[in-house]
Amino acid sequence: MGILNFFKRKDENAGRKSERFEVNEIKINKIEKFLESHYNKISRGVLSEIEDLKLRIVNEINELKENIVKLEEAKVKNENVAGRAINIMEGNREIYIQKINAFVSKVVMPSDIVENSGNYAAFSPEFSKGQFLEKGSLNNRLVHKEIVKFCAEFDKSIDELTKTTVKSHSVMQEFFLKETNAISKNVVNLDELVVKIKKIISKSGFGKFECIDKEIFELNKRLKQKESLEKEIELKEGFLEKQKGKLEKLNGDLDRLEVSQEYGKFIELLNNKDKLLLEMNNLKVELLHYFSAIEPSLRKYERLNPEHKMVRGYLEDHFKALLGDSNLEIRKIISEVKKEVINGKIELREDKKQRILHEIEKIKEDYFEKIVERYDKIDKEFRELNEEIENSDVDKKIKEVKKEISREKSEIEDSEKQCERVKKDLKDIELENLRKNLEEKIKEFCGESIKLFDN
Repeated sequence: MGILNFFKRKDENAGRKSERFEVNEIKINKIEKFLESHYNKISRGVLSEIEDLKLRIVNEINELKENIVKLEEAKVKNENVAGRAINIMEGNREIYIQKINAFVSKVVMPSDIVENSGNYAAFSPEFSKGQFLEKGSLNNRLVHKEIVKFCAEFDKSIDELTKTTVKSHSVMQEFFLKETNAISKNVVNLDELVVKIKKIISKSGFGKFECIDKEIFELNKRLKQKESLEKEIELKEGFLEKQKGKLEKLNGDLDRLEVSQEYGKFIELLNNKDKLLLEMNNLKVELLHYFSAIEPSLRKYERLNPEHKMVRGYLEDHFKALLGDSNLEIRKIISEVKKEVINGKIELREDKKQRILHEIEKIKEDYFEKIVERYDKIDKEFRELNEEIENSDVDKKIKEVKKEISREKSEIEDSEKQCERVKKDLKDIELENLRKNLEEKIKEFCGESIKLFDN
């Protein structure tokens, strides 16, 4: 039969009753100090209770060690037990004592914190009551955590002891019932003392404090995020206002340039340029009309006289060909076309023939020369105007300002989007529910109704 089959283990959790207080308003950055005072009050009482149990654990361990020695020295009273049975008993006694000693070596409660180290002295009979209470709240928290850890490790150790001593414990009871029962009683007593420690820890509400600690950390983290985002929004909005001010100034500069006398002259140059372009286009239309009318005869002439390469040029682009015809050979070509139309070498229907001859007759000898002269005059004026337009400072300034306006508008749009994104992130930060949950948990822990507000 295993050691722990002599008793039933039972953990009980009981919550502390909350008393009703008036609502206490506390800044979030002061809540930790407020809770610390409550924690210290609780921990002093809790650790004081545990100290008494620790002393009892020491006494129980010392008694257990004495009982182990008694078991080691015990003699078999029945002289009729055979030698083989004695050998089996000795083997099991050795194993049993080894397991009990291993268990005892693990029953080490934290007695005090060595300053500036994470080491804990093994619990000893020399432990003086009040050791815990001399340390600060940080040490109290560390000791509390170590006690919780000790309880968890004790449970593992006692479970392991029970599993590994089933056989040897049974054999020891057959040969040394009194000594074995004494050891079992010590182990059972130790387990009951640890159960009491666990109950004290459970009733203390320390577990709630750890949860509150985490929620305070989370709330502070979100408050910092909120503060950071608010500052970022403030900076971005300030920068955005500067950008809009710059854009307003640029628009004002543009308005002044566009109503200036210099810009009025520039617009006049542009209008004159458009007029010259219109005149040039009218020349091209006029020439197009003429060559379209005589094109059928000109094409047939080109097939009959392939050596005249210039005819092909006039058929493809008559205006370009005319400008490149420095000797105005087109006059001679048209004269020859006229002859061949009249003598029938260029065959045409009578009505088309008469129309073409009529168009040719309309053209005077200096027609093409005047076309070229008019074009040259327009082209010269156009180039002069164009040069004047290109050299205009006001146009360059306006283009530069418009370019800056376009760039500034794009940057403002980007800044507005960034600002909206940050505002959305700020809106997404959930504080109210977290704050209310924290207030409820603090009320459960401290028994005080509090109202948290921002720093």
